Amino acid sequence: VCVYFFLWHTTFGFRLRAAGAEAKAARYAGINVPGSLVAATTAFAFLRRVVDARIALLAAALLGVPGAGCGYALVGAGKGTLPAEVRTVFVRTFVNETTRVGLEQILTDAVLRELSARSRLKPVSREAEADSELKGRLVSYGVQAVRFDEAGRALEYEIAVTAAIVLTERSAEKVLFENSSFSFRQPYKVPPSTEYINVETTAIDTLARPFARSLVTTLLEGF
Repeated sequence: VCVYFFLWHTTFGFRLRAAGAEAKAARYAGINVPGSLVAATTAFAFLRRVVDARIALLAAALLGVPGAGCGYALVGAGKGTLPAEVRTVFVRTFVNETTRVGLEQILTDAVLRELSARSRLKPVSREAEADSELKGRLVSYGVQAVRFDEAGRALEYEIAVTAAIVLTERSAEKVLFENSSFSFRQPYKVPPSTEYINVETTAIDTLARPFARSLVTTLLEGF
C-alpha cells in the first residue's frame, strides 16, 4: 500500500514512473531521467535489503528499473507467455467509448507500428491469415494539468487512457491475454507559444507510442 501511494500519489513518484515508462518523453518534459533512474534503483536496493524482496521487485517493475531480476526484458526479446505456434496477429481497430474523436485510430496505428518493430508477433492485414486476434476498447480518457506558472497557465499535463484488451488464439478460440483495465499515464510538457487548442492533440501524439510500447511489451513478456 505504501509503495502504491508513493508511486501514484506523489510528485516524485509520478516523475519516477514517467522516466521508467518512456525516457525520451520524460526528458522532453523536463524530468531528470538519469537522476530518476538512479533514485529508483537505489530505492529498489533498499527495499530488497531492508523490507521484502517481493515488494522490491514489484516496485522495480512499476518503475521500469532495468536489471531487477524478474526474468523478463523490456525490449520484447524474452520468452513471454504466448504459445510458440502463435506467430501472427490481426489487430482490430480499437472501439472508442471515450469522447475524444479519433483516439482509437491513433492508438491502433501506434500498436500496429510497435508490433511491426518486434519479431515475435507479426501483424497481418487479413483476419484469415492470423494465428491470433487483438481487440481493444478505450473505456476512459482524460487530460489533467499538473503544473502551472505564476499566471495560472498550465505548463505540464498528465494524459491517461484506460483500455480493455483481449488477445485470443483463433484456432482454439482461447483467450491468451485479457485485461479489462489496462491503464497508461504519460506526462506532457507544454512547449512555449503553444495554442491551447493544439495542446491536447499534441499530447495524444506524445502518448501513443509509449502506450503501444507498454501494451505490446505486456502481451509479449507476460507482465
